[in-house]
Amino acid sequence: MGEIPRGRLTLAFASLLAARIAYAFNWYDVGPVQLNLARGFGVSPGEVSLSLWAFLFAVGLFQIPAGLFSLRTSARTASLVGIVVLGAGATASALVTTLWAFLLLRFVVGIGAAFFFSPAMGLLTEYFEGSRRGLAFGLFNGAFSIGAALAVFATPVLADWAGTEVALLVGGIAMLVIAGENLVALPPVSRRPQAPGSGPNVSLILRSKILWVLALALLGFWAANFAVPQFLVPFAEQVYRLSPGGSGLLDAVLVSTALIGGPIGGYIASRTGRGTLLLAAGGAGVGLSILAIPFVGLDALWGVGVGFGVISGYLFAALYLLPTRFHDFDRETTALSLGLINGIEVLGGSFLVLIGGYYYFGAGNYTGLFEFLALICVVPLPLLLLLRKGRSSGQTVL
Repeated sequence: MGEIPRGRLTLAFASLLAARIAYAFNWYDVGPVQLNLARGFGVSPGEVSLSLWAFLFAVGLFQIPAGLFSLRTSARTASLVGIVVLGAGATASALVTTLWAFLLLRFVVGIGAAFFFSPAMGLLTEYFEGSRRGLAFGLFNGAFSIGAALAVFATPVLADWAGTEVALLVGGIAMLVIAGENLVALPPVSRRPQAPGSGPNVSLILRSKILWVLALALLGFWAANFAVPQFLVPFAEQVYRLSPGGSGLLDAVLVSTALIGGPIGGYIASRTGRGTLLLAAGGAGVGLSILAIPFVGLDALWGVGVGFGVISGYLFAALYLLPTRFHDFDRETTALSLGLINGIEVLGGSFLVLIGGYYYFGAGNYTGLFEFLALICVVPLPLLLLLRKGRSSGQTVL
């Protein structure tokens, strides 16, 4: 790829951050209004939680196809396709009147989300080198927290003020607008010439022990990290009797503080040789913070939320950066490698979220819900012991 002018690169990075924020908004705008949707569709809250599963199931199912599509076209093309599909599905889902139509369209939103994330990370790998890449990864993951915070705060407030349909329309329309901006702002990525048979070894990537272990060890963390913000607003409204604005603000603090942890995790992971310890400590810390949620008072809950956010942010940044330092890593396979990790975590995590939402949230058992989420976060962590120290260009990676 030719040298990209600094001004063009800055605009491209800002555009990807904007897309990441709107993308995250559409991940978290349904959770805070599940009780509203249940009343509107005439179903139970547990049944509405099926929409969280439908979204996640599609995200996980299409991670590998998105990575392969990125290899055959480009990371830029795949990410643009993703945000258009996501925006269209989210916009349409805000306008339907039946649960089954809503579930189907949230599945479409999940397809779009799958085609954006890993290819966008691949673009960052093309645009940035060395420690700048670590910082870019950290800020990119931190931007997710901004979008999530906006969603969990603004969605219940907008729903209370203008209706649930308006609250959900915001995310879809914003994504479509940003898709047009990204089309102009993102520089194309030049494909490297390859001799016949010298392309990326897709089978080797899909069978990578390191990638599978990382994904399975952090699968419970991923599911819990998604689920806690989805259920915190109704928990705060029903247990602490907070207003939609107050419960949304509490949830926003919980997810936005990942902004602090993201750059820290990216910076440390780009320099440490103790990646296994870094991931295990983070997973345990998140699990303990989740376990505390139903047992502390409201004042202490704000502190627990901050701890949850900071640790989650650093853990995600580390998880997504470490695979780029493996000996078999190649820039062109970034989307596929990260897509494999995401696919395993999201596909498996979707069923864990379904259990928590349908069985515990549907019954109003919030203590059981958070205990379950804490448990699944910690139990798979010993799988990290299967990793061994390796070297990439003389550098210890785990």
